[in-house]
Amino acid sequence: MCGIFCSVTSKTDVQHPAVIEGDGQDGSCLFWQTSDASFIEDTFITKNREFASQLSESDKKKLSHVQELRELNERLNKLKNTIKVSSEAAESRRAIENRIQEITDDESHDDLSTTSGSKETDMSIDNFMSLIATRGPDYLSYSFFREANASFQLVSSVLSLRQPFTQQPLDFDELSLQFNGELYNEECLSTNDTDYIKSLLDENMGNFGRRDGILRTVISLYGEFAFTIIDKTDKMVYFGRDIIGRRSLLYAYDESQKSLCISSLPPSSNSDFQECKGNELMIYDYQNNVLETLTYTELFNNYAMDPYLSLEPTSDLCESDSLIDQRIEKLHANLATSCDLRISTVHPLHPYSENYKVGVLFSGGLDCTVLAAMLCEQSSKIPKLELDLVTVGFENSRTNTKASSTPDRKLSKLSWFHLSKLFSKSNVEVRLVEIDVSYEQWLLHRKKVMSLMFPRNTEMDLSIAIAFYFASGCFTGRKSVLRDNNVSWNDFQAQEEQYLSIDESYMSNSKVLFSGLGADELFAGYSRHEALFNDLMKPDTQEYESEFKKRNQTLVLSLIHDINIIYERNLGRDDRVVSSWGKEVRYPYLDEKFISFVVGSIEPNLKLRISWENVTSKKKGEVFKAVATRKWILRQLAERMGLTWVQNEPKRAIQFGVKSAKMEIGQSKVKGTDKL
Repeated sequence: MCGIFCSVTSKTDVQHPAVIEGDGQDGSCLFWQTSDASFIEDTFITKNREFASQLSESDKKKLSHVQELRELNERLNKLKNTIKVSSEAAESRRAIENRIQEITDDESHDDLSTTSGSKETDMSIDNFMSLIATRGPDYLSYSFFREANASFQLVSSVLSLRQPFTQQPLDFDELSLQFNGELYNEECLSTNDTDYIKSLLDENMGNFGRRDGILRTVISLYGEFAFTIIDKTDKMVYFGRDIIGRRSLLYAYDESQKSLCISSLPPSSNSDFQECKGNELMIYDYQNNVLETLTYTELFNNYAMDPYLSLEPTSDLCESDSLIDQRIEKLHANLATSCDLRISTVHPLHPYSENYKVGVLFSGGLDCTVLAAMLCEQSSKIPKLELDLVTVGFENSRTNTKASSTPDRKLSKLSWFHLSKLFSKSNVEVRLVEIDVSYEQWLLHRKKVMSLMFPRNTEMDLSIAIAFYFASGCFTGRKSVLRDNNVSWNDFQAQEEQYLSIDESYMSNSKVLFSGLGADELFAGYSRHEALFNDLMKPDTQEYESEFKKRNQTLVLSLIHDINIIYERNLGRDDRVVSSWGKEVRYPYLDEKFISFVVGSIEPNLKLRISWENVTSKKKGEVFKAVATRKWILRQLAERMGLTWVQNEPKRAIQFGVKSAKMEIGQSKVKGTDKL
């Protein structure tokens, strides 16, 4: 994984980073690099994070009055539940609301949209050096050169996960390449993927010319990535993300100033940066100041090349038991392949250990438990797997919920327990890592998270992003390993400490984290998918069959739309938050070939399964109605893998599972879609 920053401007008075004072600053080119991890940490990364170590005055006031706020909130709730409100009660309600407002009002009018407290966006090269360094703590470089009346500044950082190590940017044949990601092309599974891109560029440019060679190379890459390529011969900058958009990349283009800035991270949430889209590549002609956009789709068509990703859906419905069994078997095989690609291409994980150490962002629910089990199954191919199942819980001041009693914490412990027993005879050690987030920690870090997740800027984005931030971050938690694999769940619950090896101050050093993101979009996991079948006519009516097919076709289109926009809705935000800790997130459900299989080979009625049942209603009594089971085939796979405890677990959004939504008293009426 890498961090990318690339600035192109017509200005000649370019400021260089403070760290490279002196030699060569007045020249037409300059290059500086370091692989000293301690120096990178002390000079850049610590500086970038130190602002989060102090509370604002308004936050201090909230924290010091938190008990009073809870008592006021309880009194207010009792008054709100009063059926007949007297004038005295109404007056009391107003007084309580005014007191809550008085405590929670931000008297200093802090601008929460920036990392530094300043209302100005910090576009300095020193700020970008610090930001980019957080994504790649093993190597950092700065490049400057002048080309065709344009000034270029490049910052690259590297988290070394593939060998041999290759510095960035990679300069050759009048090209300058920055690449952030992981490739799974068969030719580069056992080598460095940046070197593979270089060889592919050499070959394609030799056969098809510079522009077509570069574009052919990019669209032939199989994996999760973002990139910039500067072609000094043709005076072009190529940049973009993979076809799904699994790695963050943003840009700000000012046509009047003849400037383009590309970055893995935004300088703040006051900036003009916007997400590069999935399925789009951009080309900037810096000699003529023209920005062009191309889609992967049109490039595949122009070059008559077959894409790794196909969103051509099956329109059939499947009811045959034998075919359903085949679908489940193939689902298992395809997901296993996706997991294997992503765990076998992590080397060196730790230079002084043969053990594979990876983590899973873990709620204990269906998607991540299937994923964790898949990784355990793949452990037979590696020396030993140490698997951290990282779960977070928030101390919620509004609901007075303890981190240890959140729904995800309870479910994650149940799933970890059963996974430990299920794979007790394998070469995998399954560890539960519990991270408790206090209200004070939430106050300390929320400004940083708001800046990282930009341009996403809603209450829901914050509640999701901050959960991933703490799950992936350098925070101590409680690590548990099951010592007695013969104990029952009931006996374990009664006296769990007796059966555990515990480390109360454990910090996970897994550099690669796996995420179950994508399962809901592929297998119809959201309520909006289920809502498509509301008021479905009864199966004994004449029009039922055609209507049922029609609604399934609508479901297919809805799922494809979800995949097409997941880069904007989730992926950029999550990548920026997790990678800011120098860790990489991988998405087995969002592998191009796996998506193509699920879309093209698994029928929609196996994703959202409709059954007809007699359901008791308070208003209508017993009624015969359609009951939908979301992610049905994934649940069948869970059963086949022996994950029966989670097979029927309902969907629970992460912000409600960890209680990171509406963290503050006075937020009860806030909606997830509200802007921050």
